[in-house]
Amino acid sequence: MTGDGRDHDHFIEELPDLATGLLGGRERAALLDHVHGCERCADELDQLMTAADILVHLAAEVDPPVGFESRVMARIPVRDPGPGAVTDGDAVRSSWALQLLLLP
Repeated sequence: MTGDGRDHDHFIEELPDLATGLLGGRERAALLDHVHGCERCADELDQLMTAADILVHLAAEVDPPVGFESRVMARIPVRDPGPGAVTDGDAVRSSWALQLLLLP
């Protein structure tokens, strides 16, 4: 048991999140405090961090497939901006109208 009431098994379960940078705030501070005093957890964290570093380098940098962004954006629900709000469509129409007026 630790000073904050959490048992050792709970700290062991949080080590992967700490190794990959997902743990923050008080939980991170409590776990780091525990790791500094626990050789078993310090060794485990070192192994997990090494593995995480290797995995990052193994992952290939791949561009998303063509059309990915438009498919994602199409799935995002559009909110009604309310009466009187200027929308992107309004801005585009205004831009076209302005360009037409400026034609020689």
